[in-house]
Amino acid sequence: MFTMDLDSQAIKYTRLEATSLEGNFLKAIQEEIGETEESRRECLRILSETLNELEDVECCMDEGFLLKFLRVAKFDCEKAFDRIKGYYKMQEMLTNLLKNTSIPISTIRNMKYTFALPYRAKDNSIVTVARMDIRLS
Repeated sequence: MFTMDLDSQAIKYTRLEATSLEGNFLKAIQEEIGETEESRRECLRILSETLNELEDVECCMDEGFLLKFLRVAKFDCEKAFDRIKGYYKMQEMLTNLLKNTSIPISTIRNMKYTFALPYRAKDNSIVTVARMDIRLS
């Protein structure tokens, strides 16, 4: 935890690498998205069954992976399913786009267009910065 004083108002920041949240903060987030032990179990079951019915995609069935989509969709299984389909569609599009590209891996690693700030925002979200390089010649 990092504290910074701005105009006599203390602001607390959580390190980006933090792996746990304070109990009250976590409970508030879980209530907001409708996550309970029962909803988690039931939604994971429904989402897994729905994904198993897909014929053209071999989905990752890891519980942690599926929970990310469920949490963002506030445990709406249909929305989570649509997001997962979009995820795999984007993955396929990027694969097709990059199939015939020949860029050295060192060039890609040195491209620093986006990065995360080392501390989280007040609501515990991650803050990312995108640098746009526009060259007018």
